[in-house]
Amino acid sequence: MATSANENNDRNTLSVGVLLIFGDIISNQQRDEIFNYLNKALKLIDSKQFHEIDNLFNNLINIEEFQAESQYRQIKITDNGSIAGFLYLPNFHAVLNVLKDYFNSCSHVSIIFCGQQIDSNGSLILADSTFTSDHLNNLFEDDGKYLTEDLQIILPFISHQWTKLLKQKCIKSIHIDDLSKEINNENSFGNEFYQRLNQVLYKDSIDFDIYNKLIPRDSSGTIAFDEPNLYILYGQQGEASLFGIRGFVVLINGENSATRATIQHKTIKSCCLYL
Repeated sequence: MATSANENNDRNTLSVGVLLIFGDIISNQQRDEIFNYLNKALKLIDSKQFHEIDNLFNNLINIEEFQAESQYRQIKITDNGSIAGFLYLPNFHAVLNVLKDYFNSCSHVSIIFCGQQIDSNGSLILADSTFTSDHLNNLFEDDGKYLTEDLQIILPFISHQWTKLLKQKCIKSIHIDDLSKEINNENSFGNEFYQRLNQVLYKDSIDFDIYNKLIPRDSSGTIAFDEPNLYILYGQQGEASLFGIRGFVVLINGENSATRATIQHKTIKSCCLYL
């Protein structure tokens, strides 16, 4: 039995989880555009390093469409315990149940959320979630108590963290620069999505190397915001790490600060928050 337990521990240490969550999409044309660019981006995954991810996403996307029998949900588990899958227009409870499976089974989890809300409010994770960049800013206002109470109702599984955040008032540690108005409106939705996802998936990308992110470690998780509402969340095993018990870095509507500053000569401030 000891050998079996050790094998299970080794398997869990090596396992990774990748989950795509699609929220509300404005039009069928935009949906098809996302599929096209997503399929293109996933081809950049180095199958020699993470063959299970490559194999599983081949089962999820066919040409420019989700597989017919997996329109709403498809989760695949590999021999080594790694998981890849997607959720399409999920509700709150569906996401929580899937996340529990991921965190219980995988040592390191990467969650990619894409979906543009009809009212363009940039809601995080779900259409019925109301967490936006404005919420993050308002948390540090003097009258932020009402917002914290609201978030405790919406996201009760991390409510104690909102309360703790409110009490600490870490204003000196917070620097937020919302770049949403600086996005070039002429760029297509799908192309923006692809360019952003490409940086995450491509092995030679600077500071957003998914192959390093998927290695189990004690570092903080990362939440990245970018138009068109593409969020990359990295977390280690357990919900606590995903939601930043040990601290997290938030980039609002920006790529890595050093990378974007180099390319566009803009100064980007990152929000560093340690709870």
